[in-house]
Amino acid sequence: MPPPNRQPALPLQPPTDPTADVVRWLFPAYILLILVGFFALRADGVMPPGNPLNHDRAVFHAVNAATLTGFQYSVHPSSLFLPGKIVLFLLTIAGTLFALIVGGLAVKRILRLPWSDWRLVWAALICQGAALLIGLMFNTCPAGAGASIFDSVFQSAAAFANSGLYIAPIPPLPSDATTHTLLLPMSILGGLGLTVLIELFDSVVHQRPLSRHAKIVLGTTAGVYLVGFAASLLFQALSPDVVREKSVWSASTAPVPTWRTVLLNASFVPLNARTLGLPIAPIHRDLPPMAFLTVLLMFVGASPGGTGGGLKTTTLHALLRAPRRAFANLPAGRPFAFAAVWLGLYLLTLCLIHPLLMRFAPQLGGEQSLFLTASALSNVGLAPDRVTLTGVPLYLLSAAMFAGRIIPLLILWWMADSTRDAEDVAIG
Repeated sequence: MPPPNRQPALPLQPPTDPTADVVRWLFPAYILLILVGFFALRADGVMPPGNPLNHDRAVFHAVNAATLTGFQYSVHPSSLFLPGKIVLFLLTIAGTLFALIVGGLAVKRILRLPWSDWRLVWAALICQGAALLIGLMFNTCPAGAGASIFDSVFQSAAAFANSGLYIAPIPPLPSDATTHTLLLPMSILGGLGLTVLIELFDSVVHQRPLSRHAKIVLGTTAGVYLVGFAASLLFQALSPDVVREKSVWSASTAPVPTWRTVLLNASFVPLNARTLGLPIAPIHRDLPPMAFLTVLLMFVGASPGGTGGGLKTTTLHALLRAPRRAFANLPAGRPFAFAAVWLGLYLLTLCLIHPLLMRFAPQLGGEQSLFLTASALSNVGLAPDRVTLTGVPLYLLSAAMFAGRIIPLLILWWMADSTRDAEDVAIG
């Protein structure tokens, strides 16, 4: 007897993900946020009457704050009236939450972490609130700078956001204890990624083991710091006269102990250059090898799902792991494919922006143009001096900053949407 007619089996439909649908709307909302910031910075009461911010400067300031880059521009935030400072503060807070939540939700899906989405959202809000509370409880601005409580809160929020912005009368100083005990540690925590912070909390409170992703993030973060520390020591040892002649922390020529300055430089540079970008310790002016090291550190950046930029530590790990796996006759794995795509897009953007910046700002020169482009694309915000460009160069740097913030988040969600089984590391 022939079998009864049966309807062909329908392919299994992937389960719906309402949170992912919401996140897709957050990307255009983020662009809208920058547009609102642009118009707010052009409004009355931000600058002295009759001297509003030009369109190029308003775009640059809005993108600079929302992407958590923190370049120091000639029209510095400290020169803005209070409404302008509030706009930059709100853009920094919103940019921080956008990076933490959008990136963290993607990493959670890639690793198949057993948390609810709401726990991750609440963790982002708690971390942001803790950063603001630190600014309220402690003066994170330089001693004797005449900074207000709002200046301190802004500085604390910017440090956790890995943004080099400040609105105090003078920038943070490495001679102040708060730089090393508060600002740098907060930047490190912000750069680790939200899922890693949650895992560290669970490990300490509930003795739960860390995922392989968290171990890779912590290991590569420590490894990059140690390599940068050793290289900085070596480069300064080869040019002792630069360290001996003047303090590298400021324009002051007051003598400082050589060993103390060298060690402070060696420790500070690999932390600041990776993505924080505080406008201090410009030793690359006097030591060309340090400029090269700074660019390499900016390329690496922080880790996925955090407030930092750059290629990310997990990308570096995936790229270095692939040859070892190939020699062991093992597949390179999907993380390597995403790491290669992200590296290619990063270099392509760098190769597009850099020559254009040289074309429209020939006074920069090749080296300074490359430095600024890498700093913008990695959302670091370091520059040899305050940025004084106008017109097209400002739009180019703004485009690089925006690309450096958006592209890795899109890659994270591409990896999350295409992952069928849990991966051991997230890329983007």
